[in-house]
Amino acid sequence: MSGRTLSEKILARASGAEDAVAGDVVEASPDVAVSHENTYLVAEALRELGVERPWQPEKAVVVLDHRSPANSYQTASVHASIRKTVRDMGVTNFFDVGEGICHQLLVQEKLVRPGQLVVGADSHTTTAGAIGAFGCGIGATEMAGVWATGKIWLKVPETIRVTLSGHLEKAVFVKDLALYLASRFTQSGADYRCIEYDGTLLFDLSISGRMVLCNMAAEMGAKAAIVPADSTFGAWSPECALLPGDACRSDPDATFCQAVRLAAGDVSPMVSGPHRVELGKGVEEFEGIEVDQAFIGSCANGRLEDLVAASWVLKGNRVAPACRLLVAPA
Repeated sequence: MSGRTLSEKILARASGAEDAVAGDVVEASPDVAVSHENTYLVAEALRELGVERPWQPEKAVVVLDHRSPANSYQTASVHASIRKTVRDMGVTNFFDVGEGICHQLLVQEKLVRPGQLVVGADSHTTTAGAIGAFGCGIGATEMAGVWATGKIWLKVPETIRVTLSGHLEKAVFVKDLALYLASRFTQSGADYRCIEYDGTLLFDLSISGRMVLCNMAAEMGAKAAIVPADSTFGAWSPECALLPGDACRSDPDATFCQAVRLAAGDVSPMVSGPHRVELGKGVEEFEGIEVDQAFIGSCANGRLEDLVAASWVLKGNRVAPACRLLVAPA
């Protein structure tokens, strides 16, 4: 058998189909299943199936983060319903309003490990790939099926290898790199493929930076995105044992459907849109446009590194009177 990509290895392990390759459909057993406010839809579908508890409650993760704090009576009622659901169903990995964003918490709280299969009722579940996991988004009713059976049908995706070399210039951040890649791939350039990152630039990137790369792969249509677990991950999480041997990376003779190379030094500060991600351009093309509102947050940003970068810009200055600045730490 020829060499395999990391995504092929992960889905082969999760399904027990040891010879699974890109294009195969497998019945996989997720290691982690995460949902947010849409948990109320998951719970409703589960009750319709006559199931009272998730297949393994300790593998379910529920985070209230998409509409927090509650912006209406209806949202507050949904939150209250979800709190009761997680109590009744024995879901212990529950994070209430204000505790953070689900994709951040999965990694930060080390609820996911390299080589695992993570499914989430949110397209940006790809973020879990920052630590060598296969994370993919699914629908709320699909999540109900996972909670009921512990299984899900998945097609093993082809893999695009993106090799990043060099170093980012001063005032250029990983988000700029991600927006540049998105402008090249467009919204559908990686449809139902896994993007696997490698190259010397990765040694410059923290786990947070890798989360940005994997998160933004969703904007390119990717099913998943992975940075293989390496020494950076080992230093960040020495207590999380790595899988043995070559299980955390693709084989040298693995088959990739596409290979992309990018020198990080060629990337400048980027602005996305409007209104599609592939319309991103260098910031110099937007010079002189007045900013009404700035937001530092979301599952792609709002981490400590982003707050430090913002403080670097704001140091010795004040927010302009006509501009509203919002900060929501991830």
